[in-house]
Order: sequence, then C-alpha cells, then structure tokens
Amino acid sequence: MNKRIAGLLLLSILLAGCVAHSGKPQGMRQPPSVTTHYTVQNNVTYTPQDWPQQLNAEVYVPDGTEVFPAVLMVHGGGWVGGERSIMNHLSERLARRGYVVVNIDYRLAPRFRHPAQIDDLRQAVRWMRANSNSFKLDPERIGAWGYSAGAHLVALLGTDGEGPETRIEAVVAGGVVSNLSDFPNGRLVLALMGVARDADPIAWQQASPFSLASAGDAPMFIYHGTWDTTVSVEQARKMNTALEAASVPVELYLLQGFGHNTTFLFGFSAETEAIDFLDRYLRQ
Repeated sequence: MNKRIAGLLLLSILLAGCVAHSGKPQGMRQPPSVTTHYTVQNNVTYTPQDWPQQLNAEVYVPDGTEVFPAVLMVHGGGWVGGERSIMNHLSERLARRGYVVVNIDYRLAPRFRHPAQIDDLRQAVRWMRANSNSFKLDPERIGAWGYSAGAHLVALLGTDGEGPETRIEAVVAGGVVSNLSDFPNGRLVLALMGVARDADPIAWQQASPFSLASAGDAPMFIYHGTWDTTVSVEQARKMNTALEAASVPVELYLLQGFGHNTTFLFGFSAETEAIDFLDRYLRQ
C-alpha cells in the first residue's frame, strides 16, 4: 500500500463517525445479517441478438434452495468509460448477504448517446425477470445500486416510470448526478447527451432523475461525500429534496470530509447503511 492510499485510509477511519444520516425510519426491525457462500457466472449475455451491442454481466448467485432478492449493479466512469469489475467488491458483499447480483456492462458514450444507457438498464431488468428461475431470484424484489454515472442511471431507472416490466423496488445511488442541467458545459454530460442543453432542454430534463421524481418512485438511499469536487454534494441534496416533495421514502447519508473517489473506495459505513436499506425494502 503506497503512502497516499494509506493516508486516505487513515483519513477515512478518522472521519468515520462524521456523518449525517437523514430519513432513516426509526424503530424498524432489522433483518438478521446473512453470511453465505455464492457462485459467479461470468460473461452472461443479457441482451437479445438484435441489440445494437452485445452486453454481458457477471451474475452472483448465493448458495441455497430459496429464492433471493436481487440487485442490478451499475458501474461509474462518466458514461464514457469504466467497467463492471470496479463494482466487484460491492457485488461480493451483497452476494454474501444473500442477494443475487447482476453486475452489468452497458453501452458507453460518445459512441452511444442517451437514452442508450438507460435502455440497457431496462433490458437488464427485463432479462432478470425473464430468467428469474435460472438464477433463483425473486422477480418482485429487485433493486439497483450504482456509483457516479452508474448512480445517475439507477436513479433514472427508479424514477422513469416505464412500467411494471422494468420497475425496481429500491435504489442505492452514490455520488449521484441528479440534474444534468447544472452542467451545461460539462464535457462528459455533453458526450452523453450529444446535444447542448439550450438546444434541447427537454431532453436534458428527461435525462435527469431530479426532474422526474414523482409519487410511486422506488425508495432511494443516497450517499455522497461533502468534499466531492467532481460531483457537488448539492446534487445529492437536490435529489433528496425532490423525492421528499413527492413523498417517496428517501435516505440521505453524507460523509463529512470525503471526496468523490474516497467515498467510493472507503465509504464502508455508507455501504453498510445502504445494505440495511435494501434489507428493509427487499426482505421485509
């Protein structure tokens, strides 16, 4: 471990108790912690043959004969990069907790513009339901977890209201970009959208989960570092406010003094609370 990583880890330990957590229900029974073995099926194709690009996933399946809740896992990378392997540690942690995890690739910008990415997530959810028996997952208990660009996509999935085939029951969004219109000159947002905000403001609005929040959306757990200079913490606060206004259950977990990368690498307390959140909405 180099000195920089060691220093960041020490900082995360020192700041571990410096968090603000709003919206957590009080007095709710927590399900018992589950530790289980699992198997991983690699490079499982979840797109049909006529999809613009073949897309694969790693599927984590807990051992046992029962039917398990499931989580769609979505990586970050500014919509233009990243790969599913960066979410392996979270996928493994959830699988040990007794979740089927589908950790996906999706189409990347700028070759593929919005709405290609959210279409891929919708297809993944449809595929999960269609193949629920093969992977021992409960089609009525599907959540989604993403970080950074992945958080934007799962938040969009939780608020887009496309219908029962693609509905999910819970969302965990870390380092979320909730309102694309706040980044009119953002290089990565422009790569995703392929059109300037002022040229098509409706498209930018429809690609922003903040703008789509409405009653009946999936409950959401949002976590964010207060020192995030890549994606301002105001993005998390905006999403939280929009969901509260729509009477959607939402929790906001802020890690004081954490940045964008340190929240992803060392946000262990946030991950623990997020898994408890999933337990409340996918197990009870």
